[in-house]
Amino acid sequence: SPSQNIGWGRWYSLKELENATDGFAEGNVIGEGGYGIVYRGVLQDGSVVAVKNLLNN
Repeated sequence: SPSQNIGWGRWYSLKELENATDGFAEGNVIGEGGYGIVYRGVLQDGSVVAVKNLLNN
């Protein structure tokens, strides 16, 4: 799926983020807060990213 430029970054598909974080694996958790869990991920181009998985409250 094509990426969508939003001016200050870009949107990623759920599949891209699942791949980057090994399916939101517990071993990739780098933080937890009131709004969700933050995972370390590596994108296909090798970029290291932090991905916040927001909680449904």
